[in-house]
Amino acid sequence: MSEHDAVAMRRLRTDDRPLWDVMLGVCGYPAMLVAHELKLLELLAETPLSLDEICVAKGIVRRPAETLLAVCTSLGLIALTEGRYALTPLSEDYLLPSSPTYFGWFYDAWRPIYSIWSPDSLRDAVMTDHPQGPFSDPAGASAAWWAEQAANFTRTMHSASIGPALAWPEGLDLSRHRVMLDVGRGSGAHAIGAVNHWPDLRAVVLDQPPICALVRAFAAQYGLSGRISIHSADCFRDPFPPPDLHFYGMIFHD
Repeated sequence: MSEHDAVAMRRLRTDDRPLWDVMLGVCGYPAMLVAHELKLLELLAETPLSLDEICVAKGIVRRPAETLLAVCTSLGLIALTEGRYALTPLSEDYLLPSSPTYFGWFYDAWRPIYSIWSPDSLRDAVMTDHPQGPFSDPAGASAAWWAEQAANFTRTMHSASIGPALAWPEGLDLSRHRVMLDVGRGSGAHAIGAVNHWPDLRAVVLDQPPICALVRAFAAQYGLSGRISIHSADCFRDPFPPPDLHFYGMIFHD
Protein backbone atom coordinates (compact mmCIF):
# COMPACT_ATOMS: atom_id res chain seq x y z
CA MET A 1 0.00 0.00 0.00
CA SER A 2 1.41 3.37 -0.97
CA GLU A 3 1.17 6.53 1.11
CA HIS A 4 -1.37 7.76 -1.41
CA ASP A 5 -3.70 4.84 -0.48
CA ALA A 6 -3.24 5.14 3.30
CA VAL A 7 -6.37 5.50 5.44
CA ALA A 8 -6.90 9.08 6.55
CA MET A 9 -6.53 9.62 10.31
CA ARG A 10 -8.92 11.89 12.18
CA ARG A 11 -9.82 12.71 15.74
CA LEU A 12 -12.46 10.33 17.07
CA ARG A 13 -15.92 11.73 17.75
CA THR A 14 -16.80 9.26 20.52
CA ASP A 15 -15.32 7.65 23.62
CA ASP A 16 -14.64 3.90 23.66
CA ARG A 17 -15.77 3.40 27.26
CA PRO A 18 -19.03 1.58 26.33
CA LEU A 19 -16.96 -1.04 24.48
CA TRP A 20 -14.75 -1.58 27.51
CA ASP A 21 -17.78 -1.68 29.81
CA VAL A 22 -19.11 -4.61 27.78
CA MET A 23 -15.82 -6.49 27.87
CA LEU A 24 -14.90 -5.87 31.50
CA GLY A 25 -18.45 -6.28 32.77
CA VAL A 26 -18.28 -9.94 31.72
CA CYS A 27 -15.57 -10.38 34.37
CA GLY A 28 -16.54 -7.74 36.90
CA TYR A 29 -20.18 -8.46 37.59
CA PRO A 30 -19.79 -12.20 38.26
CA ALA A 31 -16.96 -11.26 40.64
CA MET A 32 -19.43 -9.02 42.48
CA LEU A 33 -21.85 -11.94 42.82
CA VAL A 34 -19.04 -14.05 44.29
CA ALA A 35 -18.21 -11.29 46.79
CA HIS A 36 -21.86 -11.26 47.81
CA GLU A 37 -21.91 -15.06 48.15
CA LEU A 38 -18.82 -14.92 50.38
CA LYS A 39 -20.51 -12.26 52.55
CA LEU A 40 -17.57 -9.95 52.02
CA LEU A 41 -19.69 -6.83 52.45
CA GLU A 42 -21.26 -8.13 55.65
CA LEU A 43 -17.77 -8.59 57.07
CA LEU A 44 -16.95 -4.93 56.40
CA ALA A 45 -20.16 -3.79 58.04
CA GLU A 46 -18.58 -4.49 61.42
CA THR A 47 -15.48 -2.30 60.96
CA PRO A 48 -13.09 -1.17 58.16
CA LEU A 49 -10.43 -3.81 57.55
CA SER A 50 -7.07 -4.11 55.81
CA LEU A 51 -6.47 -6.53 52.96
CA ASP A 52 -4.57 -8.90 55.25
CA GLU A 53 -7.35 -8.86 57.84
CA ILE A 54 -9.93 -9.67 55.17
CA CYS A 55 -7.78 -12.55 53.90
CA VAL A 56 -7.58 -14.05 57.37
CA ALA A 57 -11.28 -13.59 58.12
CA LYS A 58 -12.42 -15.19 54.86
CA GLY A 59 -9.61 -17.66 54.27
CA ILE A 60 -8.66 -16.15 50.91
CA VAL A 61 -5.13 -15.53 49.66
CA ARG A 62 -4.10 -11.98 48.76
CA ARG A 63 -4.36 -11.94 44.96
CA PRO A 64 -8.01 -13.04 44.53
CA ALA A 65 -9.04 -11.11 47.65
CA GLU A 66 -7.52 -7.93 46.26
CA THR A 67 -9.23 -8.59 42.91
CA LEU A 68 -12.68 -8.97 44.47
CA LEU A 69 -12.15 -5.84 46.56
CA ALA A 70 -10.99 -3.90 43.50
CA VAL A 71 -14.14 -4.86 41.60
CA CYS A 72 -16.37 -3.86 44.51
CA THR A 73 -14.47 -0.58 44.85
CA SER A 74 -14.79 0.20 41.14
CA LEU A 75 -18.54 -0.35 41.40
CA GLY A 76 -18.81 2.07 44.33
CA LEU A 77 -19.71 -0.57 46.88
CA ILE A 78 -16.49 -0.32 48.91
CA ALA A 79 -14.14 2.60 49.61
CA LEU A 80 -10.40 2.24 50.27
CA THR A 81 -9.03 4.83 52.71
CA GLU A 82 -5.56 4.72 54.25
CA GLY A 83 -5.18 1.02 53.50
CA ARG A 84 -8.51 -0.05 54.97
CA TYR A 85 -11.67 -1.12 53.15
CA ALA A 86 -15.06 0.14 54.30
CA LEU A 87 -18.61 0.05 53.01
CA THR A 88 -20.08 2.98 51.10
CA PRO A 89 -23.59 4.30 51.81
CA LEU A 90 -24.77 2.38 48.70
CA SER A 91 -23.81 -0.95 50.25
CA GLU A 92 -25.14 0.03 53.66
CA ASP A 93 -28.51 0.87 52.11
CA TYR A 94 -28.88 -2.13 49.81
CA LEU A 95 -26.47 -4.97 50.58
CA LEU A 96 -26.74 -5.61 54.31
CA PRO A 97 -29.46 -8.07 55.40
CA SER A 98 -30.27 -5.78 58.32
CA SER A 99 -31.27 -2.97 55.95
CA PRO A 100 -35.00 -2.49 55.24
CA THR A 101 -34.05 -1.97 51.59
CA TYR A 102 -31.89 -5.11 51.26
CA PHE A 103 -31.20 -6.03 47.61
CA GLY A 104 -29.20 -9.20 48.23
CA TRP A 105 -32.13 -11.57 47.69
CA PHE A 106 -32.12 -10.48 44.06
CA TYR A 107 -28.46 -11.46 43.76
CA ASP A 108 -29.23 -14.84 45.38
CA ALA A 109 -31.89 -15.56 42.75
CA TRP A 110 -29.77 -14.30 39.87
CA ARG A 111 -26.73 -16.42 40.68
CA PRO A 112 -28.04 -19.88 39.56
CA ILE A 113 -29.40 -18.61 36.22
CA TYR A 114 -26.49 -16.34 35.32
CA SER A 115 -25.34 -18.86 32.68
CA ILE A 116 -28.42 -18.03 30.59
CA TRP A 117 -26.67 -14.80 29.57
CA SER A 118 -23.54 -16.46 28.22
CA PRO A 119 -22.76 -15.59 24.56
CA ASP A 120 -23.53 -19.17 23.45
CA SER A 121 -26.88 -19.24 25.22
CA LEU A 122 -27.87 -15.81 23.92
CA ARG A 123 -26.85 -16.79 20.38
CA ASP A 124 -29.05 -19.89 20.60
CA ALA A 125 -31.95 -17.80 21.88
CA VAL A 126 -31.56 -15.35 18.99
CA MET A 127 -31.22 -18.03 16.31
CA THR A 128 -34.02 -20.28 17.59
CA ASP A 129 -36.42 -17.69 19.06
CA HIS A 130 -36.74 -20.01 22.06
CA PRO A 131 -36.03 -19.47 25.78
CA GLN A 132 -32.87 -21.04 27.15
CA GLY A 133 -31.78 -22.56 30.46
CA PRO A 134 -34.29 -23.39 33.21
CA PHE A 135 -37.02 -21.40 31.44
CA SER A 136 -36.81 -23.32 28.15
CA ASP A 137 -39.79 -25.52 29.07
CA PRO A 138 -42.55 -23.35 30.59
CA ALA A 139 -44.68 -26.40 31.37
CA GLY A 140 -41.82 -28.28 33.00
CA ALA A 141 -38.83 -26.68 34.68
CA SER A 142 -40.46 -23.30 35.17
CA ALA A 143 -43.55 -24.82 36.72
CA ALA A 144 -41.43 -26.82 39.14
CA TRP A 145 -39.31 -23.76 39.86
CA TRP A 146 -42.41 -21.76 40.77
CA ALA A 147 -43.78 -24.48 43.03
CA GLU A 148 -40.48 -24.80 44.91
CA GLN A 149 -39.20 -21.25 44.87
CA ALA A 150 -42.26 -19.02 45.23
CA ALA A 151 -41.05 -17.69 48.58
CA ASN A 152 -37.53 -17.01 47.30
CA PHE A 153 -38.92 -15.29 44.23
CA THR A 154 -41.10 -13.08 46.41
CA ARG A 155 -38.08 -12.03 48.48
CA THR A 156 -36.18 -11.40 45.25
CA MET A 157 -38.85 -9.05 43.92
CA HIS A 158 -39.04 -7.36 47.32
CA SER A 159 -35.34 -6.55 46.94
CA ALA A 160 -35.99 -4.90 43.59
CA SER A 161 -39.13 -3.06 44.74
CA ILE A 162 -38.65 -1.73 48.26
CA GLY A 163 -36.23 1.07 47.31
CA PRO A 164 -38.53 2.59 44.67
CA ALA A 165 -41.52 1.90 46.93
CA LEU A 166 -40.11 4.24 49.57
CA ALA A 167 -39.62 6.98 46.96
CA TRP A 168 -42.59 7.19 44.58
CA PRO A 169 -45.29 7.93 47.21
CA GLU A 170 -43.60 11.29 47.81
CA GLY A 171 -44.37 12.31 44.22
CA LEU A 172 -48.10 11.53 44.18
CA ASP A 173 -50.93 13.09 46.15
CA LEU A 174 -52.80 10.16 47.69
CA SER A 175 -54.45 12.20 50.42
CA ARG A 176 -57.98 11.69 49.07
CA HIS A 177 -57.60 7.89 48.96
CA ARG A 178 -58.32 5.54 51.83
CA VAL A 179 -57.75 1.97 50.51
CA MET A 180 -55.10 0.94 47.97
CA LEU A 181 -55.28 -2.48 46.32
CA ASP A 182 -51.77 -3.72 45.51
CA VAL A 183 -52.45 -6.20 42.70
CA GLY A 184 -50.32 -9.31 42.38
CA ARG A 185 -47.43 -7.70 44.19
CA GLY A 186 -45.91 -10.52 46.20
CA SER A 187 -44.27 -9.02 49.28
CA GLY A 188 -46.46 -5.91 49.30
CA ALA A 189 -43.43 -3.63 49.04
CA HIS A 190 -45.35 -0.84 47.31
CA ALA A 191 -48.20 -1.10 49.79
CA ILE A 192 -45.57 -0.73 52.53
CA GLY A 193 -44.13 2.36 50.88
CA ALA A 194 -47.51 3.96 50.27
CA VAL A 195 -48.99 3.54 53.74
CA ASN A 196 -45.69 4.45 55.35
CA HIS A 197 -45.80 7.86 53.63
CA TRP A 198 -49.59 8.49 53.78
CA PRO A 199 -50.84 7.96 57.36
CA ASP A 200 -54.55 7.92 56.45
CA LEU A 201 -54.10 5.22 53.79
CA ARG A 202 -54.40 1.50 54.32
CA ALA A 203 -53.64 -1.21 51.76
CA VAL A 204 -54.82 -4.62 50.65
CA VAL A 205 -52.27 -6.89 48.97
CA LEU A 206 -53.82 -9.34 46.51
CA ASP A 207 -51.82 -12.46 45.69
CA GLN A 208 -52.01 -16.23 45.65
CA PRO A 209 -52.11 -18.31 48.86
CA PRO A 210 -48.43 -19.37 49.00
CA ILE A 211 -47.39 -15.72 49.13
CA CYS A 212 -49.80 -14.45 51.78
CA ALA A 213 -47.74 -15.57 54.77
CA LEU A 214 -44.75 -13.64 53.44
CA VAL A 215 -46.86 -10.52 53.00
CA ARG A 216 -47.85 -10.71 56.65
CA ALA A 217 -44.23 -11.17 57.69
CA PHE A 218 -43.02 -8.17 55.68
CA ALA A 219 -45.85 -5.98 56.97
CA ALA A 220 -44.92 -6.94 60.53
CA GLN A 221 -41.24 -6.28 59.87
CA TYR A 222 -42.03 -2.69 58.93
CA GLY A 223 -44.51 -2.24 61.79
CA LEU A 224 -47.51 -1.98 59.46
CA SER A 225 -49.55 -5.10 60.24
CA GLY A 226 -52.52 -3.02 61.32
CA ARG A 227 -52.68 -1.10 58.05
CA ILE A 228 -51.89 -3.79 55.45
CA SER A 229 -54.26 -6.72 54.96
CA ILE A 230 -54.16 -9.65 52.54
CA HIS A 231 -56.68 -10.83 49.98
CA SER A 232 -55.90 -14.32 48.67
CA ALA A 233 -56.87 -14.57 45.00
CA ASP A 234 -55.71 -15.11 41.44
CA CYS A 235 -55.52 -11.63 39.92
CA PHE A 236 -56.21 -13.02 36.43
CA ARG A 237 -59.37 -14.95 37.32
CA ASP A 238 -60.90 -13.81 40.59
CA PRO A 239 -62.88 -10.63 41.35
CA PHE A 240 -61.11 -7.79 43.16
CA PRO A 241 -62.19 -6.32 46.50
CA PRO A 242 -63.50 -2.74 46.19
CA PRO A 243 -60.74 -0.19 46.96
CA ASP A 244 -60.63 3.42 45.76
CA LEU A 245 -57.09 3.10 44.33
CA HIS A 246 -55.44 0.32 42.31
CA PHE A 247 -51.68 -0.17 42.13
CA TYR A 248 -50.00 -2.31 39.46
CA GLY A 249 -46.23 -2.77 39.51
CA MET A 250 -44.32 -5.24 37.30
CA ILE A 251 -47.64 -6.95 36.52
CA PHE A 252 -48.98 -5.65 33.18
CA HIS A 253 -46.37 -7.59 31.20
CA ASP A 254 -47.81 -10.83 32.60
